[in-house]
Amino acid sequence: MKDIVLINPPYQKTSWERSYSPLGLPYIASNLEDKGHSVGIVDSDVEGLDVEGVVSVVARENPKVVGISVLTHALPKVCHIIEGIREISNCEIIVGGAHITADPEMVRNLGVKYGIRGEAEYSFLNVVDHILGNTSSLEGAEGLVLNENNILRVKNPCFIDDINKLPRPARHLIGTGRYRYTCVFSSRGCPYECIYCAEQCKRVRFREPESVVEEVEELVKGYGVREFEFGDSVFTLNHAHVLEMCELLKKKNLRVRWSCITRADLVDGSLLRTMRDSGCRFVSFGVESGVEEIRFRGGKEITDDKIREVFKQCREFGLKTRASILFGSPGETLGDMRKSIEFARELKPDYALFSVTQLLPGTRLFKQALAEGKVDKNIWLDYMQGKRTSLDYLPDGITLEDLYRVNVEAFNRFYLDGGYIRGKISGVSSLVELKEALFILLAKANVIPVGGVVEDSMHKCIE
Repeated sequence: MKDIVLINPPYQKTSWERSYSPLGLPYIASNLEDKGHSVGIVDSDVEGLDVEGVVSVVARENPKVVGISVLTHALPKVCHIIEGIREISNCEIIVGGAHITADPEMVRNLGVKYGIRGEAEYSFLNVVDHILGNTSSLEGAEGLVLNENNILRVKNPCFIDDINKLPRPARHLIGTGRYRYTCVFSSRGCPYECIYCAEQCKRVRFREPESVVEEVEELVKGYGVREFEFGDSVFTLNHAHVLEMCELLKKKNLRVRWSCITRADLVDGSLLRTMRDSGCRFVSFGVESGVEEIRFRGGKEITDDKIREVFKQCREFGLKTRASILFGSPGETLGDMRKSIEFARELKPDYALFSVTQLLPGTRLFKQALAEGKVDKNIWLDYMQGKRTSLDYLPDGITLEDLYRVNVEAFNRFYLDGGYIRGKISGVSSLVELKEALFILLAKANVIPVGGVVEDSMHKCIE
């Protein structure tokens, strides 16, 4: 039995997404354990649990408190989990995560008493202590959403000033063997205003480089981790910070491979070389569109030439790359989308990720869609209740079928191109790369779907 059970609900993620270990709940759990609470974590997708399976775990553990991380696309599952828990337990339920931060009204819609907006490590502990009778006051619970008699009291989101004071995430509660990649954060927050992004904290806070590398060393020596990803929203925002971590990684001689996500205007040749020399093998860039005007309009003012330059530099330094492309930005036409496909092919990344633009609460795109009359304010409730099945943004003159047809076309054009396949075959230098090349050939022959190739390839992108 556990005092507290923390839940990542079923999300129907792809195998690629499931391969990354969570950090949010382990950070919360670590703070709880430091204060003497017994905690369990349920990572539903990795454990193969559906809604009924999650409820069964809660029934078995019989906790006093359940915490649920709420992502927008998991809202229907979260609703069903809460309904199921209500049938078998009188425990208190606390919801948090990205959706609650941007849409506190969902606390009332889900029928729970407590929600937390923002970073919940300290506030979750405050609420738990209140529930368990260790304290009578909730004044210290920053970011609290309190639902009493269907009346909401909502505080501003909490973002922790000094993230260096946080204890290490409780990885022992999830292990690392079930995950392809372990994540480490060296910073929190993002200063940019991309139209589609749900990042709530624009104030970036950095961990001390020594602390970050010590955590990596613990993962290598304590868990046998040989590869990890920096989960920062924009890893190379502060060059001095990155360079110091790279030097420490080299000094420790940990022989660990790592990857990151960043922007093309935040790297240069010197930084990329240093990253490579410290173990970096893969860098993901948000290209978003192959049409400069659309990219700029979306809040990412990076020129085509700068993007071309950076992908070329990565190839020269032996760094594998991914170009992420979004279809369905405001004002985008089918012709623009096809230009994005061709731009992705021109860049010659090792991988391309094509996605349809999604509406998320709190984003500029959602506010624009409201103003345009494309959606109404009940969109999240309707989605939770199954009255709405799509959260895609549709530019004027574009249908949902258009978007997904172009998305499939993009994957086929990029991955089943003869030049791409020849490059994969000629570049084979390991059994992993041989398997990847064979998968692509099978997809070319229509034996397996290209989506399966892409997911499996991304698993191996930094090996």
